[in-house]
Amino acid sequence: MKICLIGKNLVNLVISRALINSGINVVLYKNNFEAKHRINKSRTVGLSQNSIDFLEEQGINIKKIGHKINKINLQKNGEKKNFLEFK
Repeated sequence: MKICLIGKNLVNLVISRALINSGINVVLYKNNFEAKHRINKSRTVGLSQNSIDFLEEQGINIKKIGHKINKINLQKNGEKKNFLEFK
């Protein structure tokens, strides 16, 4: 059996690892439509240490594909002032 997942994102990475661990062949395709229509948008995913530990138990080296976050500033659309800050 072969499964195709569209979109290279964290959810598909976890799903693909679980399927591969079950002996199923997986193909990941980049979703070019989303990439072409995403203009000036940024998305950051922060993971707790428990989530990182879980992903590593599943054989996903999240530290290899991500980086440590020391600080997060949240802003409303178009505003430069932070309404929330995490350190």
